[in-house]
Amino acid sequence: MNPFGSNVSATNNAVAINGDSNAPINIGISPEKFATLAEELGVTKAALRTFFKILQQGEVKPDNYDYTLRQIAERYLNCIRELATFQSEDPEVKALLNQAELVLEQGDFDHAEEFINQAKTIDLAAAKQLQASAKQRFLSAAKAAAQNGQLQLTQIHYEKAAQYFQEAADIVQPEFAEQLGDFSNKAGEAWYEAGKYAEAEQSFQNNLAYLEKALGEYHLTIASLLNNLAVLYIAQEDYKQAYPLLERSLAIREKALKNGHPQYIDIAESFCNLAMFHHKKEEYDSAERLYIRSLVILERNLGKDHPHFANTLNCLAGLFQDQNEYDKARQFFHESLAIRKQKLGKKHPDFSNSLHNLAGLYLAQRKYTKAKLLFQRSLAINKKTLGEDHLAVADNLKGLAELHSIQGEYDQAEPLLQLSLAIGEKTFGSNNLCVANDLAVLARLYLLQDKKTEAKSLFQRCLEISENLLGKDHPDTESARDVLQILQAQLHQ
Repeated sequence: MNPFGSNVSATNNAVAINGDSNAPINIGISPEKFATLAEELGVTKAALRTFFKILQQGEVKPDNYDYTLRQIAERYLNCIRELATFQSEDPEVKALLNQAELVLEQGDFDHAEEFINQAKTIDLAAAKQLQASAKQRFLSAAKAAAQNGQLQLTQIHYEKAAQYFQEAADIVQPEFAEQLGDFSNKAGEAWYEAGKYAEAEQSFQNNLAYLEKALGEYHLTIASLLNNLAVLYIAQEDYKQAYPLLERSLAIREKALKNGHPQYIDIAESFCNLAMFHHKKEEYDSAERLYIRSLVILERNLGKDHPHFANTLNCLAGLFQDQNEYDKARQFFHESLAIRKQKLGKKHPDFSNSLHNLAGLYLAQRKYTKAKLLFQRSLAINKKTLGEDHLAVADNLKGLAELHSIQGEYDQAEPLLQLSLAIGEKTFGSNNLCVANDLAVLARLYLLQDKKTEAKSLFQRCLEISENLLGKDHPDTESARDVLQILQAQLHQ
């Protein structure tokens, strides 16, 4: 039942409410009942008059007055309570909200809204200013972390450097896309140098899709990320994923960079990495052409005594060694070694890499004493500089193991290959082609020792990895299967 009466027409003693036309509207309630209702609802008479205006403007039916009026009152009182308890450190905002509370108590919704909007505008302006300041502080903190990364890199502490660069990438706000790309790239490069390939891939890939959208697909930062990701895949013998990334990276760089640009040497890097891809695929002519194109750019822009020039020279030397052109290989290995010794010092991993590669050349030429000495020197540097579980250490161990194996010292070769395999499995996981290669090397050593059962177990693992990653019909898988079948036949004889 409607407590206000079913007839809202005027009565002699009814309370009058002014509508939009300022013509009074009688609601059929005596002043006494009106005052009682206001008291019951816990609102002022002025507020209650506004409530009735709302009923009238909303064309609420008289039968629904009671429910709707109490609903309005409940929401109104909630507004009053919230305004009363609202806390602000800004005195201007606080004053405006106090004014809103005062006029709202009198049922003046319009002015209350106006005061609250003024308070909101002031708070939003202050918040945007603080937000802009906060973003700059985040950027400053990220740059500080990256500076520590550079500091660790200078000391050849690759893992600590990677952690700092990754911290910088995590701190910086996404809208600073170029800085985000730079920090991610540096983190990935440092993880790569530390031999942490899974972490490196994550750093390169994590923000790649966002950065392509934010910076555009042809930005130089994207080219660097793609190039470095490709190098990582080449190191893991994942050539299928590497090649299109190298092609994309080179296309971006050739479009964006002209001779004389400060980053023009990035094109030389792309040529060198593409050459490395062809080298690994035994496409020697293509590799040689690209190595030489890289060297030409580096010589013109950096000079023949720069470490970057030494890096490409070192790769070219390796190419000649693989083609049995030992004189050329020795010449370029020595030139690269001399540059690295002068520019980087005798404790740097790149200098150690030159020692290792030269040892490999001596091994191929059967100069075993010289090879052993250089392998051991390189191993000592890498253990101290990079740590005993680094892939460079694994390479040293494999080199020494091959030396012992060639000389028939199988007992000395075996633990070296086992340790190298353990490092590879720790770095790549058990399902990896590099690990499969290490398993095959150790299996062949077991065959030389007539340990056919042990060899069979390792060849079986090789086959499983090859089938999983390359497919059952791949030539390498078929070769692994043939070896295993021959070995099984020998065991059953």
